[in-house]
Amino acid sequence: LYAGRLEPRKGVCVLAEAWNDVASRHADAMLVLAGADTTHGATGGSVARRMRAMMTAEAAQRVIFAGPVPPAELAT
Repeated sequence: LYAGRLEPRKGVCVLAEAWNDVASRHADAMLVLAGADTTHGATGGSVARRMRAMMTAEAAQRVIFAGPVPPAELAT
C-alpha cells in the first residue's frame, strides 16, 4: 500500500520500477496506490500513466490505482 498523492518527488516512479521486480518474484502480491493522480510528470502528463508505462504488463495487472482515499478508510 502506498498512500499519498502520486508525485515523482515522493518516489512513486522508483516504486513503479521496483514493483516490476517484486511482482516477478511474488505471484500473489498486489500493489494498491491510494492517492490523487497529479500532472507533475516530466512531460506534464498523468503520473499514474507514466507509472504504468514503467511497469511490465504482468506487474501492471496487479496494481490498483484507488484514487483519493480518506485517512479513516485506509486501514480497511
